[in-house]
Amino acid sequence: MIRKCTESDFETIFEIINDAAMAYKGIIPDDRWHEPYMPKVEVRQQIEDGVIFWGFQQDRKLLGVMGIQGKGDVVLIRHAYVRPKFRKQGIGEKLLRYLEGTTEKPILIGTWKAASWAISFYEKNGYVRVSEAETDRLLRKYWNIPERQIETSVVLANQTFLRQSENEINSFLDIVRNVYDNLPFNRLLGLTVAFLERDRAGFRFEMKNELIGNTVHGILHGGVISAVLDTTGGMTATASAIEKSPELSTDEIVRRIARIGTIDMRVDYLRPGRGIQFQSTGTVMRTGNKVAVTRMELKNQEDVLIAVGTGTYIVG
Repeated sequence: MIRKCTESDFETIFEIINDAAMAYKGIIPDDRWHEPYMPKVEVRQQIEDGVIFWGFQQDRKLLGVMGIQGKGDVVLIRHAYVRPKFRKQGIGEKLLRYLEGTTEKPILIGTWKAASWAISFYEKNGYVRVSEAETDRLLRKYWNIPERQIETSVVLANQTFLRQSENEINSFLDIVRNVYDNLPFNRLLGLTVAFLERDRAGFRFEMKNELIGNTVHGILHGGVISAVLDTTGGMTATASAIEKSPELSTDEIVRRIARIGTIDMRVDYLRPGRGIQFQSTGTVMRTGNKVAVTRMELKNQEDVLIAVGTGTYIVG
């Protein structure tokens, strides 16, 4: 059966955690390993910090424990361990399912990057590993762990968290789309957002006399091409910043967009800008807390590649 642990279970919890944690020895970074893996004072501190342990009991003996900790808008699954002799008997899954049933909030789970068996267990039970950027943000927000542990950990999330996160991202992207669709310079060029995702974006526009740079051949001005690629890179960089700060208000998002600027850009003009309709595409090459690097392309309605560019943008 599964029951809530009490103070009388403290020594048993300590024993189970440290017996099971021997699996980490030689697997996780050496500077993160120590014996006992979790001293009594740390177990006690975890309980005082709000971790509630539940145990799987059989024949009056605890065979596994798993903690749950409320953290405002989410809950964390903490310190899930099963006695080595009783592994692969479904105890961990039973504990996990039971604790899932105690909350409707999104659930997050942290574990070591090197603990492949733990990651696999949670993935088999419907959890999804989040990106490195999101992992860093979540560990800093919801966990109280050393910097080195942040560097060597992963975070997995349940579907409730992922759906909520996706809704937040879509709301953010809608704001970004609206801003870029209505920038006066973009309207002057005739740019409209063709698509916008968290790591790629694009504009479309039509040829008009004001954009022609060579009246004999009727082709786009090189400055127009450069401006379109730059704007595409800027919007792509903006979208990529979503994982760094997805909890901003609408006003904060608009202010963040206003601070985004081009640090450097290179354009290679491959063919004359002939066409009736054009579409630009930007993809993220790298994004950080302060800077994002993107690659951009411009093609015409016949999918002819006219120009490519790379841009570096300040995003933080």
